[in-house]
Amino acid sequence: MKLLFLALLLPLTGRSQDIPKFSNTILVKGVTFKQAKSALLDSAYFIDQQNEQDGTIVTKPKGFEKNDVRTLIIYVRVKDSVARITGAWNNNFNYRAQSGGLGSVDKTQFHPVEYWKSSISVQHFAFLQLDRYARSLGGEITYAKQ
Repeated sequence: MKLLFLALLLPLTGRSQDIPKFSNTILVKGVTFKQAKSALLDSAYFIDQQNEQDGTIVTKPKGFEKNDVRTLIIYVRVKDSVARITGAWNNNFNYRAQSGGLGSVDKTQFHPVEYWKSSISVQHFAFLQLDRYARSLGGEITYAKQ
């Protein structure tokens, strides 16, 4: 009976890799520049900058979800078939918004994405957006603090 219980529990424990706290980089092995770009476009991100020779892609800010004021920029560097994915987030508004002020798209007001264990933090949710994109690439994933 104990063996049956362990056999049923094993697939649950082996399914997901634990993400180390404060990870800010996702590495995905076996990826090409074109795959990385295509996956971003398929995920409804718009490309702000790209350089295939350097293997770099920067997206335009995009809301985490529809009508969300929190925005995310994804940075991708593909080198030697490894995609290095990082990001930056902000609350896309300013205090003058109620009096007609515009939302902020100033990249200096963005904060680096880091994984936090608290599932209610913006940091946690931003990292999960990066992770969703990384998983769409289909390669072997590792997490790092770089």
